[in-house]
Amino acid sequence: MSLTEELEAHVLYRVSLRGDTGQYEVITLGTFGIDDSLQGVYDLEDLPQGVQEKLAVLRVCNDTTLDGFGRRIDDNTFWIYK
Repeated sequence: MSLTEELEAHVLYRVSLRGDTGQYEVITLGTFGIDDSLQGVYDLEDLPQGVQEKLAVLRVCNDTTLDGFGRRIDDNTFWIYK
């Protein structure tokens, strides 16, 4: 699925680890999530439970894309479906 197709099909969160800080930056992607209040920088334990769970699954999964969860872009960057 292309980025355009994913953005049209889902509201995505781009969750990325910020260097050695242990903090995650969350940016909302997609036209349906522009006003989303989840955007910001979080410690792992402060992320919403659903985001934490999807992030945990994507971190240990060998596949780069999992339906219902999102996509692992690299070791520190993830797209998580809302």
